[in-house]
Amino acid sequence: MFTYYTNMKIIPCSNTQQNNPKFGSRMNPVHPFKILTPQGALSIEEVNYNKISQKFIKNITEFFCNNFSKDTNDPNWLKYNRFSKREKKDFIDQFKQYYEYSITNPSEQHVTLLIAKDSNKNIQGACLSFGCDDVPGAKYNTLYIDSLAVNKKYRGNNIAKIMLEKSIETGRHIFTDVFLTGEKVADGFYKKLGFRDLTPDNPNEAKIINHVAKQRQDYPKYTSFLTKPIQEERPRWYDICAKNPKLKD
Repeated sequence: MFTYYTNMKIIPCSNTQQNNPKFGSRMNPVHPFKILTPQGALSIEEVNYNKISQKFIKNITEFFCNNFSKDTNDPNWLKYNRFSKREKKDFIDQFKQYYEYSITNPSEQHVTLLIAKDSNKNIQGACLSFGCDDVPGAKYNTLYIDSLAVNKKYRGNNIAKIMLEKSIETGRHIFTDVFLTGEKVADGFYKKLGFRDLTPDNPNEAKIINHVAKQRQDYPKYTSFLTKPIQEERPRWYDICAKNPKLKD
C-alpha cells in the first residue's frame, strides 16, 4: 500500500499493490510511501538489495559524505570540503567499500536502507540501519542507525524523523534497543525522539562507551553515543552485552 505523509497525517493511496516486490528488506519489508513537502513530493523507497549497482553505491556514498561534511564541527569531516577533486575521489572510494559491504553483505539479514527521491529520481534523503556488530553480543538485540541524512533543501519537513522511525519500526520485532553514534550538533534532534546519552555512571553502559570509543577518535568532543529502548519490557542491550566475555573493561 502506497502511503502519503502530509502534515504528519497518513493518507493511504489504494492505486498501488500492497506487496510490491521491488521494495522490501531482507527480513522486514518497508512499503513505499510519499512525503508531500513545499519543495515537491519525495518518494521513500527501500532499495532492492538484489539489484544494487556500483553507480548507486557511489551515489549513496557521496550523498552521505557531502551531508556529513556540512553538518558537523569535526575537523576530520570539515577538511573534506577543502579537498581537491582527486582527494575527494580517494576519500569517497574508502567509504564506498564500507557502504558496499554494509548494504550488499548477504549475511546481514536485518539491513534497512530507505532512500528519499525527488521527481527527478535524485537522492534527497537516506537512512541506513542494521544489527549492531561493533559491540560483542549486540548484533541480534540492538538496531544500529549507521547513517541518516537529508539534503538541506528538504529539511524542516520531518523527513529524517519519518525515515528514522520507519527504520526503527521495521526492526521492532527483532531488536530491543536502538544505538547510534551521532554528531553532537544533532543531539537535540535525537533527544526529542527519545534518545539519551549512554552514561559512564552506569558500569554496564561504561563498558559499551569504552569499547566503542576505542574505534572513534571523534568521541567525546564531536560525537555522542545515544540509545533508546524499543521493547521496554525486555532487558536493556548494554546490560546483556556487559556480560559478554569479549567486552573488556
